[in-house]
Amino acid sequence: MKYTFYFSIICLTLLMLLGCSKQPNSNVLNYVITDETSSISFSPYDSDLDTNATVVDHLVGTLVKYGPDGRYAPFLAEKWYSTQDNKWIFELKENLSSEDGQKITAENYVKSLKFIFKKLAHDGTLPTFDALIGWKEFIRGAGELKGLYYKDDKTLVFEFDRKIEGLIDYLAMPYYGFYSSSDFNPDGTWKNNQKISSTGAYKVKRYTENEILLEMRQDIFSYDKFAPQLVLVKKQKSEDALKENRSRSLLTISLEGKSISQSDFTLIKGPPIVLTTIILSPYKENVFHDLSMREVFVEDVLEYQTSNRFESSDKIVSTDFFVDYPGKQTSTLKGSIAPKDTLKIVKGKEVLIYIPSLLAKAERDYLDTLFTFILTKKHGIKFTYASDDPKDEQLIQKKINNKFFDIRVSTVFAGSTIDWFIVKMIFCTKLGVSYPDPSGRMCSLTKSYEEGKVALKDFQQRFNQIYREDSSVIPMFHGGATWLVSKDIDLKNIASTMSHPRFDLIRFVK
Repeated sequence: MKYTFYFSIICLTLLMLLGCSKQPNSNVLNYVITDETSSISFSPYDSDLDTNATVVDHLVGTLVKYGPDGRYAPFLAEKWYSTQDNKWIFELKENLSSEDGQKITAENYVKSLKFIFKKLAHDGTLPTFDALIGWKEFIRGAGELKGLYYKDDKTLVFEFDRKIEGLIDYLAMPYYGFYSSSDFNPDGTWKNNQKISSTGAYKVKRYTENEILLEMRQDIFSYDKFAPQLVLVKKQKSEDALKENRSRSLLTISLEGKSISQSDFTLIKGPPIVLTTIILSPYKENVFHDLSMREVFVEDVLEYQTSNRFESSDKIVSTDFFVDYPGKQTSTLKGSIAPKDTLKIVKGKEVLIYIPSLLAKAERDYLDTLFTFILTKKHGIKFTYASDDPKDEQLIQKKINNKFFDIRVSTVFAGSTIDWFIVKMIFCTKLGVSYPDPSGRMCSLTKSYEEGKVALKDFQQRFNQIYREDSSVIPMFHGGATWLVSKDIDLKNIASTMSHPRFDLIRFVK
């Protein structure tokens, strides 16, 4: 009996000191991001980049969130409904607050959204929200945003001047979640990319360059006992990740050239809704500001794609922007002006190219040989790659700035069909990928659709015509999310239709 007592004391002491148990880390999920170099930012202005969005989505409370059943469900909202007079009403759950104690009421949510609207609106445009009553006056600073208001502590109302689409899709984005005012500087900039006062399901317990530890917020949410209390988000090389994370782990990974043990992981592969593109800057100070130069390059890309096969288990080569739309046909990106034979640039100037490090090796290699063939071998033009230094604090903004690089490669969750509000976001705003619209026709087209002047089928056809003629955005690859899920995780709440998994819905096998 005496030895049992002393043994119990020793075990209890070790548990207190080490935090261990019979099954250490039993409530910890390992979420592994492979072959990524960029630092993760918690700023809402960076939240469209996939690596950031995966983490930020769990730190920022939104009215709704996308679920594994392919539908949106209430999150900070308890319920919502719409009316025939273009009103959308959301009722919040009770006793919500940010990590620093700020109450999440309907009044405060309205203030948070108005603040974000002002920061995100580009040239007065913000898809769907710019149809709110009083939007133009609000953006100009000449009046209140009458179409966004609260009725009581729980109820906020969106009132539009016309029928709208895409509202729920947007309200699920971290951009439009609730943010604590303490995280912003007086000028509206984000104070610290590595800090955030959580309003979502998890909070940041520890932040380092290669690891972020998230802890479940049990002060305002209740959880299933088999949900992960802690989530260790870490960046690793693919080879190390496969060796070291075989239990309670979820890996984002390219399968290219890798042997995966079916006994350790279940492979979940999403539909080809992720688009990789080459973007040619149309601005005057850049090499491809002249349409004829862009047309030459586009024709060279098509020639290269025809004669050089791309082999990948993750991606497919595509010359179409969307993989599934009415009247799909074999694409030709050639514009209305007959291209010249050669590219001509200022003597001594090098073409500056940005390729994100997160691209799989097969894609990077294919693009590298493509650029070498077209620029150097065919046209005698030198080029250099821009640094992807994670310590460069301006890198995220450079990635979406069409004036900084002559050529940049970017990925975007485009979906499979042509939705006008997605087109408006990626071509007519500074949100996310920020595609150029050199002729102005793309944004004019979305406006015409919003005003009911263009039918959806005509919109889709004209979209394809415009981006091909403008020759600034060149589709290259289509792919989907690829996850490896360890066998001790229930697959019920993980679906390939999700852009990233919901940690709060993950359940460990009993």
